[in-house]
Amino acid sequence: MSSVWVTNKGTEKLTDGWDGKRFDFLPRIPVEIPVAVAQHVFGYGLRDKTQAVVRLNWTKTANDLPDGLAKLELFEISQTRPQGYRETSPTVDRTPLPVPRRGEGKGTQAA
Repeated sequence: MSSVWVTNKGTEKLTDGWDGKRFDFLPRIPVEIPVAVAQHVFGYGLRDKTQAVVRLNWTKTANDLPDGLAKLELFEISQTRPQGYRETSPTVDRTPLPVPRRGEGKGTQAA
């Protein structure tokens, strides 16, 4: 597998870079990234994720490590695209367009 999908389940945007490219992880929007980027940013596939948490500046001391790891768990990484994702509104192509009024019919006018 050469790429994975990352979904930010938190409320804050995360921006990080790798190999001169910028990656934005917006809340609830799945992003497809190379496995190497997932390893670098999130410690994907690594047993010890301490290095990723420290690099993201989510921990400064060993006492902060549990909070940093909890923040890291808000990012869901999967090998397939999440099913609940929609690129467009669910009402696109289902809602009829409004009919323009042409001034026909009875109206009220001051006499």
